[in-house]
Amino acid sequence: LSLNPKLKTAYLLLSDVLIAKKRAADAMLYLDKGLKTLGEDPALLAYKGLCYHELGNDPLKATYYNKASKLNNFVGNMLAKHDLLFTDNFDKYPIIMEMVAKSFEDGVRINSDNAYLRYRLSLLYLMEGRATDAEANLRRAIEIEPAPNAKAALYVALHAGNKFEQAIEVAKDVESSTPDFLRRPVMLLAMGLHYKYLKKNDEAKRYFNEAVKYREPEAWERHFQKLAENELTNL
Repeated sequence: LSLNPKLKTAYLLLSDVLIAKKRAADAMLYLDKGLKTLGEDPALLAYKGLCYHELGNDPLKATYYNKASKLNNFVGNMLAKHDLLFTDNFDKYPIIMEMVAKSFEDGVRINSDNAYLRYRLSLLYLMEGRATDAEANLRRAIEIEPAPNAKAALYVALHAGNKFEQAIEVAKDVESSTPDFLRRPVMLLAMGLHYKYLKKNDEAKRYFNEAVKYREPEAWERHFQKLAENELTNL
């Protein structure tokens, strides 16, 4: 933003990160700057509505959704109707997932060496069933920054792509190098899938249970909790 204050995608991506970190008030400061610089943009207005949603202010949420709707029927109405970006219903609406993925893809094009953006984009690809695209982005993210959660997501992508032997090597690395306090739902799901593949069902159940019971997940992590819950049901 310091280099190009007219870059709308930067405002959206920064706001997305801040909202995910439960810093909606901080996100609004950047959105206000974006609105002042770019004018009444429907995506920025919709994101400001999301901030008010996170802060529990339904009247102002509706106000900004309505403003977005009047300027852009697709962006405004879809967000206003479903509160999709940060709710349990996010993965039920492919059109919105594609829209959000496009925002992250724009971010990756602008900053191809940002491991976090590639990781988050890969999670969206996994939700969409695009295991190959997820794998490619995760491998690049891990090259940039070998974060444990990115490695765990890579395991999920490999497993989804039926690349089980490659997945086993990733799982060994994740389990041996990651302390318990860093094990979030994506990682716990990955380890559960790993032990299920090895037919060690007791261990698989333990990890799936931990994923399901993980306290205070970020909204986008709930998708992976649901996957773990489904695995438990079918185990």
